[in-house]
Amino acid sequence: VTEQLPQALAAAIGGLSQEPFLALLLANVLLLVFGTILDIGAAILILTPLLVPALTALGVDPTHLGVVIVINLMLGGLTPPIGMLAFIASTISGTPVHAIFRQLLPFLAVLIAALLAVTYVPAISLGLGRLLDAL
Repeated sequence: VTEQLPQALAAAIGGLSQEPFLALLLANVLLLVFGTILDIGAAILILTPLLVPALTALGVDPTHLGVVIVINLMLGGLTPPIGMLAFIASTISGTPVHAIFRQLLPFLAVLIAALLAVTYVPAISLGLGRLLDAL
């Protein structure tokens, strides 16, 4: 906070692109990398205060951004080689982790497609809330 890192990140993302779609793509890549390395709770605590000001300044809805952050980090937790969630599943099931990663790879392609759909079609994450507000 004293180093004003959120403002610096917001300026960096804004400097790279004034286009929300490109900024969301950069955020997706950043979140997937950190989701692979960090625990999901820690990643949320570290990255959310950095990304929210930067992306809301570009016009991204905060609720939509929250959904994108959570999906990214969960997907990162499944991604090889470090995917912490796969190691947890390996421990619980007694299955070797390489077998879990092998079986998981086809699903990762579908999950990445779903992530892109949620990221670039905000109505997917915001539609139900808007529908309930209308009632």
